[in-house]
Amino acid sequence: MDEIAQWATTAAPKGLWEAVSTAAAKKPDSRLIVLTTARDPAHWSHKILQHAVEDPLWRVNEVPGPPPWMDRARIAEQERRLPSSSFLRLFQNEWTADEDRLTNLDDLAACVVLDGPLPPQPNVKYVIGVDIGLRRDRTVACVCHAERLDGRPLSAISDQMSMDADPFRGVRVVLDRIQVWAGSSDSPVQLAEVEVWLNEAVDIFNHARIVIDPWQAVGMAQRLRGRGVAVQEFNFTSASVGQSHQRSTSYSATAPLHCPTTRLCSTSLPMCDFERQHQASTGWTTTRTSTTTGLSP
Repeated sequence: MDEIAQWATTAAPKGLWEAVSTAAAKKPDSRLIVLTTARDPAHWSHKILQHAVEDPLWRVNEVPGPPPWMDRARIAEQERRLPSSSFLRLFQNEWTADEDRLTNLDDLAACVVLDGPLPPQPNVKYVIGVDIGLRRDRTVACVCHAERLDGRPLSAISDQMSMDADPFRGVRVVLDRIQVWAGSSDSPVQLAEVEVWLNEAVDIFNHARIVIDPWQAVGMAQRLRGRGVAVQEFNFTSASVGQSHQRSTSYSATAPLHCPTTRLCSTSLPMCDFERQHQASTGWTTTRTSTTTGLSP
């Protein structure tokens, strides 16, 4: 199988890999050969490499770069021209994250410090962020709260934060719980199930406020408000996504983000790209280049 590290991160390529690799295992005289150039270590093929290195039934031969047959001047020209990550992968055969990646595995590992979902705590203000996806994308709800790194309550310095050039300095965001619903073209996510979960979560987590993208969820937001739930709409615009990018990058780089040890946190975040918009209004767009399996709370 050729260049699997360059395959897409959607379900079909991974399904093809599973079909071929399991078929080879069923024939005692078969041999499966995999040839590939390095890519981002968050790509699913990197786990295959790690398994092959550790498993005695596999033989791994990794050849570091640069290619010995290439002229040194040409290699130097490619290094000047290409992004650092591309050069390291294509000419040094090193597994390296993109420069525009939201985070990398090392920075994320510093944030994943919780053993699992956290129970609600009294006198804590929670926020539930909801992103709706019906078929291709998943629907995700995250229960979070903020706390000061120095232990002081947030309310004690609210006036100072409002005047601070960086109001989020010294604040840790804790991801208490995450819930994921996965749909498909034949069986989309049932928003009624999402609404039931949100109603229960609001009651459990101290009447939490919900922040939701109104796209595809206007009716749900109206019903939640009718029940007395505080619902804040978040519209995805160039400006709002740009602010989210800057804050998320700061959080992941300085590790004031605490996440539970779930597969979603360890696989989805490293595969988030932030790419420049090529439109009249400058800003950032968010592209998640992988799909993951969510865990129930």
